[in-house]
Amino acid sequence: MNNPGNLASQVKYAAGAKDDPDIENAISAYDRLLFYNPALARVRFELGVLYARLGSYQQARAYFESALQMRDITPEMAEHAQRYIAILDRKLSPDQFTGVAQTGLRYQTNATLGPGPQPVLASGRNFNSAFTARPDWNWFGSFALNYSHDFGTQDGDALEATLIGYDAQQFKVHQVDLGLAELRAGPRFVFPAMNGASVKP
Repeated sequence: MNNPGNLASQVKYAAGAKDDPDIENAISAYDRLLFYNPALARVRFELGVLYARLGSYQQARAYFESALQMRDITPEMAEHAQRYIAILDRKLSPDQFTGVAQTGLRYQTNATLGPGPQPVLASGRNFNSAFTARPDWNWFGSFALNYSHDFGTQDGDALEATLIGYDAQQFKVHQVDLGLAELRAGPRFVFPAMNGASVKP
């Protein structure tokens, strides 16, 4: 800080500052480096990473693009910058899709969730054997799909929709097969509170 023109000192200081929780402090350190030498690909790359962490995706993308134009950029750094740009392009799109799915096989010792033979005999009543405890295998699958459209407002208002589904098919006791699906959709608005804070209903 006492000798801002010393490039080696500034590089060392910035390298330590980038791990600081105060991202703005690290950005200031790298900005000073660019002031004295604007042709450093590493500095522009690190600024892109910091702005991405801060959520300023447009600014981050601009720094990654400028890093790719520098002569001293390494092939590895260029590859990482291009990956960041691809991720940022998805984040900057007003339409976002995410999803998860899983499937598998499961063995159940009591697939019917019924009583065992001893309670049935003790009751002294006729009981439908289809509903007594029976083991079985089943296949199951589940998924969740999420869609979000950002209206581009400063408050982050958006339209969101979620589709979830589950299906389980028994190998033998098909009377307990299960399938369901649920769709939820609606707008997400952010209203300013009286104290200036945002409220998300």
